[in-house]
Amino acid sequence: MRNNIFLLIFSLFLINSYYVKAQIYFNRVDSIKVHLVNGTELRNPWAGGLNFLQVSDIDLNFDGIMDLFVFDRSGNKISTFINGGTPNTVDYHYDAEYINKFPQLSSWVLLRDYNCDGKMDIFTHTNLGIKIYRNDGDAVNGLKFTLVKPTLYSYYINTTPPTNYLNLYVTSTDIPAIYDVDNDGDIDVLTFDFIGVRMQWNKNYSMELYGTCDSLNYFVLEDECFGDFEENFSNNSVTLDVCGPSDHIAPVNNNNLEDDRSSRHSGSCTLCADLNGDTKRDLVLGDISYNTLVYLENGGTLQMADMISQQTNYPNNTNFVNVPLFPCAFYVDVNNDGKRDLLASPNAGTCSYNDKSLWYYKNINQDDSAYFEFQQMNFLQQDMIEVGEGAYPAFVDFNNDSLMDIIIGNYGYPDDGCVYTSKLTALKNIGTLTEPKFELFSKDFASLGSLGLQNLVPSFGDLDNDGDEDMIIGASDGRLYYYQNVAAAGLPANYVANNSLFAGIIAGQFASPQVIDVNRDGLLDVLVGRSNGKLNYFKNIGTVSAPVFSADSANYFFGGINVTPVNVSSGFSFPCLYNNSNGEYELLVGSSNGVLYRYGNIDNNINGNFTRLDSAFQNIKVGDRVAPALYDINNDQLLDLIIGNYSGGVSFFMGDTINASNTINKLSYHPEINIYPNPANHSIFFKMDDVLRITSLKIEIINIQGQVIYTEVFAPGTLNNISTENLKSGIYFCRVSSRAFITTGKFVVQH
Repeated sequence: MRNNIFLLIFSLFLINSYYVKAQIYFNRVDSIKVHLVNGTELRNPWAGGLNFLQVSDIDLNFDGIMDLFVFDRSGNKISTFINGGTPNTVDYHYDAEYINKFPQLSSWVLLRDYNCDGKMDIFTHTNLGIKIYRNDGDAVNGLKFTLVKPTLYSYYINTTPPTNYLNLYVTSTDIPAIYDVDNDGDIDVLTFDFIGVRMQWNKNYSMELYGTCDSLNYFVLEDECFGDFEENFSNNSVTLDVCGPSDHIAPVNNNNLEDDRSSRHSGSCTLCADLNGDTKRDLVLGDISYNTLVYLENGGTLQMADMISQQTNYPNNTNFVNVPLFPCAFYVDVNNDGKRDLLASPNAGTCSYNDKSLWYYKNINQDDSAYFEFQQMNFLQQDMIEVGEGAYPAFVDFNNDSLMDIIIGNYGYPDDGCVYTSKLTALKNIGTLTEPKFELFSKDFASLGSLGLQNLVPSFGDLDNDGDEDMIIGASDGRLYYYQNVAAAGLPANYVANNSLFAGIIAGQFASPQVIDVNRDGLLDVLVGRSNGKLNYFKNIGTVSAPVFSADSANYFFGGINVTPVNVSSGFSFPCLYNNSNGEYELLVGSSNGVLYRYGNIDNNINGNFTRLDSAFQNIKVGDRVAPALYDINNDQLLDLIIGNYSGGVSFFMGDTINASNTINKLSYHPEINIYPNPANHSIFFKMDDVLRITSLKIEIINIQGQVIYTEVFAPGTLNNISTENLKSGIYFCRVSSRAFITTGKFVVQH
């Protein structure tokens, strides 16, 4: 038994669960407040982080105001932000309601209105090309997309009629320009050639042939050297005036076109727009090998572009974009002033800024004659919990105030040389037991950023039985690092490295630990997820105050679980073992593809194969490499769920109950339970009336880590006293069983 305890509260949930087995599910919520240390409230704290982005505008809720669609290459993650529409103001709030309205998308996404109905359609990557979805939504039925072009084709040979009708070639790395290049009313496509140095204009002939803009069936390679320039291989500038008259004409024969495609250099992105007010289409280019944007001014005509000047550090009138690596530009009005602004973000997918990766430049001139003024590097990100690449949350009361706080590990923040520094972020709970509220406490909790480790994953448990939570860290090197909490009783945590506990143990690459009593023997064990998608179980073969772990006694294929997707090399399993509403163990496992798997048949079977109960738990999808953590943060007797993802953010889900029609009647009577005083200080009184001549009731108290810390047998109908003097502060489960039923509720005690 421990010091400082929470008040034991049996709610009506406990009474009802004697005869009802309820299913738990989770609602996504964004209402729990998070503040910075200076008191600033984050507007979208639980939006889930952003890394390597592409941005488009779209009216998501059909209110006539353009909202924001953000696509992240990290896990092909979609984020949707509703625009409040306040004039001359950035006015977005995150709303996950619209995310599932979009189809599965990958690599790159641009929203453009190809059929002139005022609604943004989807252009996205498919195998070596472009796939298109039409927006068929409306104000009554909401957002809806229909696949209309599985692959977009273009004529690549200039004959009459043109031939070689091939997929309009765009790699997964590149981002094309989807824009009406010649101002004839239909959408064209600009992309680089198969070598990757010249730009090609694939002209849409919808207006010329059909008199409407909505056909996607007749694209022609109109110009093989659009703009009369070539990209250089040695730097990110271009060479102007390189093309002769014949270079602008599409080839008259095949010239081994398919072979050329296989040798293509990839890694370019293109913004096409009139940026200087002369109606001709200028370009802003990004390259995968460089940090800055290149602006090309078009001095030609709508039908024959000719780039006559360049700026290699764009915009050069202000702090120019300097983003390692592969900056890409997007042109949308983000502050509701009727003028499109410039946003830039890295798109290399790694070795790039990941917590300040959306640069915002305000257009202070005209919509079609832009003059950009730098505003910030972390647009949208400044309003959310953002810890770079990777987010691995855990619950712990690190300041010992009886309110559960949150610690978030990460893969890291890269410097300009692609060396990552991994740190822990601490969020302090400054709310109450029933209304949590968080404040950013530290961006380098316990000063672990100096260790030089990558992919820090925290987990907590009282391993030395001194009444406070110790810390285990997993890292990419496969090792576990033990930090003993040496703080005096009642004081905030003070973590000191202890290198002896896991000496010689390799837990597996990208080790993701959870401290919990797996076999319910009263000793805390360690589960570890790995990059190979399997789980390790390290049994504690020591004592309650002197744990011992050995590689020789470990189970390296715990439960027969492997969450690595088919045809993928890595699974990045992340375990979260917990007690369900019946006091039985279940296991959530996060994975590389963003799916949460749920397993049962664990108790009394820890050496066997578990039963997979869900392959996509409640269809929750918040990004890739997801990391779940469970705790009843608002003391409503239901577990709540937070999930980290590789975009560096966390999402919050409140526990709830559903499917009342599917509940299972355990007993036909309603036993009465009385527990008082409430709240309690030193002890509680527990009384249960006689039911069905039951002769005894077994009471077990289980802590959040699954350990049975109190057991006693009572006779029903008697008044029994349970001391709470020596229990540790925290939330617990109470399992009540007899020959007729078994049920579990939650309790809280506070001195």
